[in-house]
Amino acid sequence: MGLAVVKLSAKEGAKVVATDIAIKQLEEAVSNLERDILALELDVSSEEQWKNVSRSFW
Repeated sequence: MGLAVVKLSAKEGAKVVATDIAIKQLEEAVSNLERDILALELDVSSEEQWKNVSRSFW
């Protein structure tokens, strides 16, 4: 479901930041899309990773 939202949002012209704990699979999935999507690793239980994600696009 998440990848479907990423695809649709990017297709509609949105700037997309996709996150997942399984970063390699996410990077592979978004690399097949013809859009510029920022893929970042995120374990939602990790405060440090939340900080890294928020720093990545501000």
